[in-house]
Amino acid sequence: MRKNRRRRSRFAWRRALRALAGAAALAGATVAAGRLLGWAKAHPYFAVREIDVAAHGRLDGETLLAWSGLAPGMSVWDVRERDAEARLLAHPRIREASVGRRLPGQVVIRVEEREPVALLFAAQPLWVAADGEVFPPCEGETTDGFPYVSGVGGAARSGAAAERLRRAARLVVSWREHARWPAISEVRPAADEITVFLVGTPMAVRFPLEAGAEDFARLGTVLEIWRGREAQLAVIDLSLPGEAVLRLRGAKRGAPRFPLPAAARPDGTPDPAWLDADRRSVGRGSAT
Repeated sequence: MRKNRRRRSRFAWRRALRALAGAAALAGATVAAGRLLGWAKAHPYFAVREIDVAAHGRLDGETLLAWSGLAPGMSVWDVRERDAEARLLAHPRIREASVGRRLPGQVVIRVEEREPVALLFAAQPLWVAADGEVFPPCEGETTDGFPYVSGVGGAARSGAAAERLRRAARLVVSWREHARWPAISEVRPAADEITVFLVGTPMAVRFPLEAGAEDFARLGTVLEIWRGREAQLAVIDLSLPGEAVLRLRGAKRGAPRFPLPAAARPDGTPDPAWLDADRRSVGRGSAT
């Protein structure tokens, strides 16, 4: 009995010593690995010598590099790809971002920008992207030639105001597809319609909230009929389904408005019967 106890005691001590030796070896290896990693981080061989920035927008590489928080000369081991991506995506101008590192000293940054399509009329101009996102212009960035979106407060990042911005932006993008039409100077989204003002003419165009291809087709028909005489038109109202309602410039309040049908001849040419000389009977019926 006593011999068995002594044997068990010796075995327990041996196991404890082996465990202690293993722990000491592991600690030593950890310290060695830490020292090795510290040496690798500090070694010039692993310094970032090249940062490849690929973007196809208005932002320059220096701006994107600054937003990423990365810089040449830092250790490639200190590059945290997900953190750099998060810093880029914190700017609403950036739609997508990816960052990768290639040993021994290269970093690759890929970004997709939101394209500005208009300017939000606010205390300070803000870009409006095609998806309705808003963001400030960069220092020195020109804003010439872009239409303004008015009637939406500067804090237009949520709720109904954000939806109105998205609809206005979609309309601007659709309008761009018609190169022969006058450029837009201002878009004014409201609760039940969107009004567009044009460059070089006092004419306004009213669209339904969800302006679609059929609305643009009707507008194209009207503009073709009135080509060269656009200055006579005060308003083209497309908010009624299937019709284009015109109001002439100089007409007094309560004066007739002239509905035009959206249909055209089978060969695609406008029906001249829409344009009676005295403008008292146009299209589907008498003026109202």
